[in-house]
Amino acid sequence: MSKRWYQENKRDPWRRDAKSKGYRARSAYKLKQIQEKFGILRKGDAVLDIGCHPGGWIQVAIEEVGESGAVIGVDLLATSPIEGATIFGRGHHRGGHDRGNCWPLGESETECGNQRHIA
Repeated sequence: MSKRWYQENKRDPWRRDAKSKGYRARSAYKLKQIQEKFGILRKGDAVLDIGCHPGGWIQVAIEEVGESGAVIGVDLLATSPIEGATIFGRGHHRGGHDRGNCWPLGESETECGNQRHIA
């Protein structure tokens, strides 16, 4: 990462505002703008975010659909859990070892590689 890029983005007001409000990415504000203009998300909706990493749009979707809705994120990159959402994906451990694909099997269980995890 170049020093110039870092300096320019450090001063970015959207990035600073997103960080101060706890959003994972400045792109969360783009979904907020779309929501304000078109009202695409309603309370109780189900949302599938494909390519969800790092999770900024998931955070906004959770706010918009509320507890009666459902938010699911899918990404090839490992994405940290977000309260109120279910995230599936393929990620890598620090050593670069493949964990395998994770897919929903039932209401609260997933299968990752050859291991089964039940929440």
